Amino acid sequence: MKGPILRAFLGSLALALAVPALAFGASAKPKVLVIHFPLEVNPVTSSYVDHQLHRAENGHYDAAVIVLDTPGGLSESMRTIVKNEVALKIPVIVAGGVTTLRDIERLRGLEKHGVEGAIVGKAIYSGAMELKEAIKVGLGEAKAPAAVPKKKKAKKA
Repeated sequence: MKGPILRAFLGSLALALAVPALAFGASAKPKVLVIHFPLEVNPVTSSYVDHQLHRAENGHYDAAVIVLDTPGGLSESMRTIVKNEVALKIPVIVAGGVTTLRDIERLRGLEKHGVEGAIVGKAIYSGAMELKEAIKVGLGEAKAPAAVPKKKKAKKA
C-alpha cells in the first residue's frame, strides 16, 4: 500500500513543480492531463498513451504529464509513443525513468524534438546524482562520467 501512495505523492510533487513553469505569468490556472503509465510498453499500451495524448491536445489542455513507472518493453512501441509526443502542439512532461547523469546527457540530444527538461527528483533524493551535477550536464556545461565497466566474475574450476 505504501508504494502506490508514495508514487502518487511523487507524481503530484513532480506536477506541482512542473506546472508553474508552464504558466509563467498566465492569470488562468493551467489545465494539465496526468497520464499514469505503470505498464509494460507494447502496442496496446502505446495505443493507450497515444489516445490520452490526443485527448489532452483535443481537449484544450495546456500540457500532458506522463507519470512513467514501467518495467520496460518493446522499443518499437516506445518509438511510436515518442513520435506522437513530438508531433503534439502542447508540452508533454515525462516524470520517471531518468536515473543517471548519462540519461540527462542523452536527453540533451532530443532538444531539437522539443524536449525541454527532465524531472530528476527521485534520482537526487536517492543519492544517484547531485543537483549541481545534473544542472551542469543538462545545460551542456559538463559531461556525464563514463560508465564504469562491471567486473567479470571469475569462473570456478
